[in-house]
Amino acid sequence: MSLNDRRIWVNLSMMDARPGGVGRYSLKLLQELNRRPISRRMTLLLPSGLDELRSGPFSEFEIASIDRKLRGDLYPKTAPFYRFAWNRFSLSRWVGKRDLIYAPSSHGSISCAPQTIFTVHDTLALAFPSQHRLQNLYFKSRVSQMAKNAKALISVSEFSASEIRTRFQLPPERVIHIVPPAVDLDVLPESWGGIPDRFFLVVGATYPHKNIETVLEALRSDSCASMKLLIAGAGLSYGHRLREKVASDPVLSQRVLWAPYLSDAQIRYVFSKAEALLFPSVYEGFGMPVAEAIQWGVRVLASDIAVVRECFGSYVERLPPLRVDAWIEAMIRVWGSNSRPVAQLVSRWSDSADRLEAVLNEALDR
Repeated sequence: MSLNDRRIWVNLSMMDARPGGVGRYSLKLLQELNRRPISRRMTLLLPSGLDELRSGPFSEFEIASIDRKLRGDLYPKTAPFYRFAWNRFSLSRWVGKRDLIYAPSSHGSISCAPQTIFTVHDTLALAFPSQHRLQNLYFKSRVSQMAKNAKALISVSEFSASEIRTRFQLPPERVIHIVPPAVDLDVLPESWGGIPDRFFLVVGATYPHKNIETVLEALRSDSCASMKLLIAGAGLSYGHRLREKVASDPVLSQRVLWAPYLSDAQIRYVFSKAEALLFPSVYEGFGMPVAEAIQWGVRVLASDIAVVRECFGSYVERLPPLRVDAWIEAMIRVWGSNSRPVAQLVSRWSDSADRLEAVLNEALDR
């Protein structure tokens, strides 16, 4: 096989019908690559049943169906374990010895690592082992080794890259390419009727590191009696516990509302109506909701953490993550101010796809 005959197999074993942040990141990058010459050398390994990806924005790719049991939307309890087994035992059966694999998530196989352009979005599972017990074990036993042996390594921010080097004990000269997420410029808002006239917005209350409790404690203050908070994306067991906590609190139950899984267009609409995005997280690899708020001209109150300083700088107001009094003061000041910042372009998907394409082409040439 010559270098010109090598294929890139895109490992989308984590994809389902309701993709989260990593899934959306993967799809947007592939959409941008769709009509570029490199797409004709790529095959998407996609769980069966996701037929909407077989045309339109993915029309130039060859698509190979893999087992539908990998889909978390159909098999939420067993899919993670089946996915681990598929990556370990079945992935290598698809890939020729000279072919490459592009993994836009942390799923893969140690045996295939030398052929893989491997993406590690963050090291959250290592930073918070108690909230990610299985993922912590997986990162320690598998991801660390795959990152060390990968053909090329990708992350989404310089902060995340520095964390990867430290926690995986990579040498300083190990190149980690930065391919950040971006905001879709073409999404038009689609009305969603479940919102009050005025509200603060929180997106992604799925794990304790999101630190939603600080905002909830601030909202309990008598000074915040007129405020409403809409929480979108409160999934998994932590989100359910959060709902129970709010429902049992006579104050919070009157001030907090919940959104179901929303489409990109509905999320765009909710952002456009919010007084501000509240982003109290204590640890992130990037911070996609912040990028969306900045792009769509929404005020942001965010935790003063390294990745927020790196990626968003002066576009947001930064607050001590655990200082409830600071969040109360800022929320009072912003509520009802009727001032919206000028929308700012943080990054484009086309620019991120340029970076990815350069990494893939370089790997094909080696």
